[in-house]
Amino acid sequence: MASLPWLDRWLLEALWQEDFSDAAHAPIRPEELRSQQWERLRRTMDHARRNSPYYRQHWRHTPKELPHNPEELAAWPRTPSRELCERPESFLAVSQDEVARVVSIPSSGTSGPGKRIFFTPGDLKRIRHFFGRGMRNLVRPGETTLILLPGERPDSVGRLLGDALESFGSRALVAGPLEHPHDTLRQMDEQQVRCIVGSPAHIHVLAAHARFAKPARKPRVRSVLLCWDAAPQALVRSVEQGLDCAVFRHWGMVETGLGGAVECTPGSGMHLREADLYVEIACPHTGRPQPHGQWGEILVTTLTRRAMPLIRYRTGDRGRLLPGPCACGSALQRLDQDVRRLAEDHGNTSHQNGRLLDVADLGDVLYAVHGLADFAASWRRGKSNRPELHIEITTASPPGSTGEQAVLRRSRTALDNAPALRGAGIPLRLRAVGHSGPARPGLDKRVLFPASDFSEEKS
Repeated sequence: MASLPWLDRWLLEALWQEDFSDAAHAPIRPEELRSQQWERLRRTMDHARRNSPYYRQHWRHTPKELPHNPEELAAWPRTPSRELCERPESFLAVSQDEVARVVSIPSSGTSGPGKRIFFTPGDLKRIRHFFGRGMRNLVRPGETTLILLPGERPDSVGRLLGDALESFGSRALVAGPLEHPHDTLRQMDEQQVRCIVGSPAHIHVLAAHARFAKPARKPRVRSVLLCWDAAPQALVRSVEQGLDCAVFRHWGMVETGLGGAVECTPGSGMHLREADLYVEIACPHTGRPQPHGQWGEILVTTLTRRAMPLIRYRTGDRGRLLPGPCACGSALQRLDQDVRRLAEDHGNTSHQNGRLLDVADLGDVLYAVHGLADFAASWRRGKSNRPELHIEITTASPPGSTGEQAVLRRSRTALDNAPALRGAGIPLRLRAVGHSGPARPGLDKRVLFPASDFSEEKS
């Protein structure tokens, strides 16, 4: 009997609590997986209704009988993300003594509280398990993975991923968010890094600088995992070329328990973490399910979370489920790789002069510009109180050099020809910010704020 793919081994272990790391096993059938999901979903909803103050109130007008199928579930109310910002403790379904980790997420807008997500030790154990199996597709025992994610605190995402790698004999180098690409490239050479995990923007910065590295200092990376934020196709191609490696994409958020979906091979679609999550694609306005292949809002129901179960949680992400099975034969459904924020999310899209402009539209254009390392964009009010689009870029060339000026010219040409901007009459201000790292420090998701969120531009 053929050996199972690593993600299917994870699925069997997560469902049956047995070790399938070395054994050949028949793959689970899709109908068996659906049955297991519904058993867990109903158990989780019962746990939430009995123990979560939020869901006791939120479901006060729902039927006593829990749903048996997707159609019945679609009649239950969705959980808005703003509720998690405003009163996170009301979602808690265990005592505070059972909480092992609290993750605070700053608001992606300009005001308002952030979210606080609670985890029990069992919740964290399941995260490590998913990471450990998923990473076996990217890195081998004995090899080193560079992790460009927060790792300064116990059970932070970088530490959880590091624990998962070390569980099968791989080495983790938890470096935190990227700051100085030249220093990081040197460290990669010294530590013989073969895999990188990090945000798309930060890994793109590394790839842009790697193109110009001396042959002796060229990183010998075999695989990259893009996570934390959206990954436009132009960025994926640029990373593939700059680092000469296979690029995998991951979707997830803290609310999903960090892991959500990951590719088994580049371009395959992202296999969902279905032992722990039930995912719906729903109409953003009505919450009704969309058929496979159609776009809608990603709704998540957690299936195994004890501390903070979430039911039909509105992620604010746009996605679609891919029809048909993957070539790997897995029973796990696949999410399209092109996950983006919904147009209704004002932090990522805005109407200006009657046109809808999305921060992802800018990424599609600018990440294809040779020599560009990173960009940041915002609406600001000019001297005439008219909204202007301000874009700052960093490059792989020294500040003030002819190379930097060439990247600016190519960026201006690309933006002038961009479908979302062409003929819109939007004043555009483009400048290089004079350094080679990320255009904005930290790991905040890339957003495009509307002009109403900015004070008048000062001269």
